[in-house]
Amino acid sequence: MVASGHLERIAMKNSSTFRLTFHVSHPSAAAAEIVAAFGLPARYAQSVGMPKQTKTGKLLGGVYQRTNVSFTLHEHPLNFQGASMESLIRESLTSFDRNYLLTIHETSGSCHFLVGVFSSENVMFDISLDAINELAASNVSIKFDFYGGEE
Repeated sequence: MVASGHLERIAMKNSSTFRLTFHVSHPSAAAAEIVAAFGLPARYAQSVGMPKQTKTGKLLGGVYQRTNVSFTLHEHPLNFQGASMESLIRESLTSFDRNYLLTIHETSGSCHFLVGVFSSENVMFDISLDAINELAASNVSIKFDFYGGEE
């Protein structure tokens, strides 16, 4: 039997890295409320009804239809051989207020982890059944974005 996380570490080459971020979307809650509830550094925070704009502040026309907040969970890309994606996900879940996650879910909001994988090689990793069950019990999904090349 393969130990949890063992497969993800042995299957990756040194040049393969990943970023893990956490995202919240909600139809009515203010971005500031969500940022305060999680207490994590926000990559971006857009409140419903606010004007759409670029990262530099240029107005794009229209307004945001939902509040969207993205949180930074670590500063630099992580190497698969030096960090366990699953451990980071499980540690983050443990630190989140489960009641707040449930409130987001019950009021038509959603939460997900986004895994950005950077590799010019084959990529294979796993997430254990226990971690998947923890995600489901927390009403949190996971999305993957694969990039062909190093960051």
